[in-house]
Amino acid sequence: ENVGYDVAGRKTNSNDLPEILERFKKKNKKNLFKASLLKRNNRIDPLYYKPGEHAERLRMVKESGHAVPLTELITPVSEFISRSKNNRNIVKYIEVSDTDKRSGEILNYSMHRVCDLPQRAKYIIRENNILIPNHRNSINAKRSIVIVPPEYDGTVCTSRFIVVRSKVPPLYLYYILNLNFIKEAMLRLVSGSSSTEIKYDQLKDIYIPIPPGEDYDLFIDNISNLHEEITDLEKQLGDKKSKLENQFLQLYKIEKH
Repeated sequence: ENVGYDVAGRKTNSNDLPEILERFKKKNKKNLFKASLLKRNNRIDPLYYKPGEHAERLRMVKESGHAVPLTELITPVSEFISRSKNNRNIVKYIEVSDTDKRSGEILNYSMHRVCDLPQRAKYIIRENNILIPNHRNSINAKRSIVIVPPEYDGTVCTSRFIVVRSKVPPLYLYYILNLNFIKEAMLRLVSGSSSTEIKYDQLKDIYIPIPPGEDYDLFIDNISNLHEEITDLEKQLGDKKSKLENQFLQLYKIEKH
């Protein structure tokens, strides 16, 4: 993070390099990885090997036998937009920024002739498809997963999403994939240099627990009820904060006598 100089080349009081050198000299085994392991994983980036909450939960859930790789619960969408220069049909198009960061709700869209779509326009999405933001910046910002509502069936979306069909109720995966430690696990899997993103095949390293008795509907009902309670409480909190702010704003509206 700090190398003793800022971006303008001026000296600073912060320099991580001496501490890194000392740690290197001490040769802590937990920081050492065999070259054969790096080669087998085809990964040399440190973040990939950084232990985290997901790693511990993954170990526990694997041992329980009640979890499967995410790729066993989804299939990739293979319906792509045809980029003919003569295709002048008008379509809806959405980017990652057209969705709400917290809820995943699609807030906006733009209209384009197919022949004028941006180069990154790729997928034709269908109702109940799941859109997973795949770029490092989106994952790091903990952008929400998106479930496509019926009114956006047939819309075109950017390649900055991984688009999948769910073999289980989409709402179940929506809640699971929006957990913070799952986002951190996805961030660990990000690869690439010019375009840092997570690929579909890498999702096999994300393990998803299966609810008792595979009763997804009952589990979703319980979660949905809690979610509604949280939403209601957040609204109440927002109202209280507005009232508090208005108490002070009224001081700026005192009329002169």
